[in-house]
This record gives sequence, structure tokens and C-alpha cells, in this order.
Amino acid sequence: MRSRYIQPAASDPSHTRPLYREHGWQPPADELPDFLPLALEFAARSPDAGRRALQEHRAALELLRMALADHESPYADVLKAVCRT
Repeated sequence: MRSRYIQPAASDPSHTRPLYREHGWQPPADELPDFLPLALEFAARSPDAGRRALQEHRAALELLRMALADHESPYADVLKAVCRT
């Protein structure tokens, strides 16, 4: 099963929510903080901190990108662009 979360299931994403708050953003309470669209929105709102956060999870993003490419998903190009930044 493909996941839209950037951390492995065994990881604790709870450190991400304080990062969002530290930069003046309160994400929806019903979303996990490592939900990829949420992480990308944070990166758009706080480019420096967002870029660092995405770089911190680069390995997971690359794994997701490769899995999407293997399944010939149109979303593989989105992850390819994210990984290039």
C-alpha cells in the first residue's frame, strides 16, 4: 500500500506540529503533521523552515518517489520536483 505520509509508520511525527506552530501556522487538528500535502503547504508558507523539514525527510520522500514511479503514477513527477528542491 502506498502512503501519503513522509515518515515511516514506526516514526513519531509529533515533533513536526511544534515546528509548524513555531512558524506561526496551525495545521488542521484532524490531519497528521507528516501528511505530505500538509508538509508541502507548510513549505510554501515558511520556505526556509519548510525546505529544512523536507530535506530532513529526503530519504522517505525518495522512497515514495521511487514507489510512485514503479507504479507509473502521475504523482511521481510531483515527488520528483519536490526531491529536486
